[in-house]
Amino acid sequence: MRNLIHAFYRMRSLILPASLAASLAPLCLGQAAGPISDVLRNAVESHQISGVAAMVTRDGVTVYQGAFGNRIDNPATPMTVDTIFRMASMTKPVTSVAVMQLVEAGKVKLDAPASEYLPEIARVQVLDHIDAKTGQAVMRSPKTPVTVRQLLSHTSGYGYDRWDAVLNDYRTKLLASGAVPADFQEPLLFDPGTKWQYGSSTAWLGRIVEAVSGQTLEQYCRVNILDPLGMADTSYDVTPEKQFRLATLHQRAPDGTLTEAPPRPLQPVKVYRGDGGLYGTAPDYVKFMAMILGGGQLGTVRILRPESVAAMEKNQIGGLSLQDFKTVDPGTSLDGRVPGGLDKFGLGFAINTKAVEGGRGAGSLAWAGLDNTYFWIDPARKTTAVIMMQLLPFLDRGALDTLTNFERAVYSPKPAVSKR
Repeated sequence: MRNLIHAFYRMRSLILPASLAASLAPLCLGQAAGPISDVLRNAVESHQISGVAAMVTRDGVTVYQGAFGNRIDNPATPMTVDTIFRMASMTKPVTSVAVMQLVEAGKVKLDAPASEYLPEIARVQVLDHIDAKTGQAVMRSPKTPVTVRQLLSHTSGYGYDRWDAVLNDYRTKLLASGAVPADFQEPLLFDPGTKWQYGSSTAWLGRIVEAVSGQTLEQYCRVNILDPLGMADTSYDVTPEKQFRLATLHQRAPDGTLTEAPPRPLQPVKVYRGDGGLYGTAPDYVKFMAMILGGGQLGTVRILRPESVAAMEKNQIGGLSLQDFKTVDPGTSLDGRVPGGLDKFGLGFAINTKAVEGGRGAGSLAWAGLDNTYFWIDPARKTTAVIMMQLLPFLDRGALDTLTNFERAVYSPKPAVSKR
């Protein structure tokens, strides 16, 4: 009987729509409780986090899916596996896949100047420093042009002002002068290719997708990635009939308590950014990860060629290393680094070159979203895992402890196959 159930899960895993898969969740391969459920339940009960949804696959089979806590506190609404989350920077890998599709089609070249596709990038300047006496930004021309590969690997020179004091100072002074810094007008922070720094590179990649394809980023991703993979709950706009499934955001107060942010009506997206903005569910993102783990293929659907995925998985930054986040806004992010021993970057994914003790294997791919959503893809162990929370600041200690314990439970010798 157990073999029959296992075969059933292998057949349906990652193929059925999320709503139908969720309806089958009460079927269990093992205990009604297990180490992963224990970790997530304890995190909620100890008030480390307010709510969480998570999924794990191994060798193409869903071995865990669970949800604990509340999706909404007032009125109390339980978290479910099909809860919709703000995925923030977990959008970046999706955009990166879109770019790689265009590379395969011969419409984009990795080592071409990005200005070939977006001429305005040719005018970008490097913000050398802020003059201490005048308070004015000192700009200069970059020594080399920004390439598409550098945008994919975050070696382009673009940053984020919440993690760069010089860029934050520059934007603050612009605002004080009455100017409104527009999207896609930020300067570089260093010469392309000379440093790794996390930033808005993937926003520019999204614009390249739009310029080359003639579609909005939403339209392109819908037709070429989301719909083919069956990611029906992933979009830049949450339709009215699905908005009740959206998790609210919580903010950590200085005393450690979590306060639910008042819900705000969702406005239609006018500018689709490649570096963030997607909403989605854990089951949907598992399908995306399974496609990457499958060398660009999920079931009978091929999204990328194996050689394209291999390039995304390969270190693209040479001897450079990932740097810690140094926050300028502690309410939005703390200092630190995305967990998982991440030290290199490929094309759209961070990579750990050494195995994590009690966790993922070397060569795993990972990244995260600002509201404390995290994932990793472990080719060595044929494992994918995603854990979604909705709270600020990013790298919140309660969220990170939950993530760490979740990862240990995923690789626990004790079978972690229960579902809730």
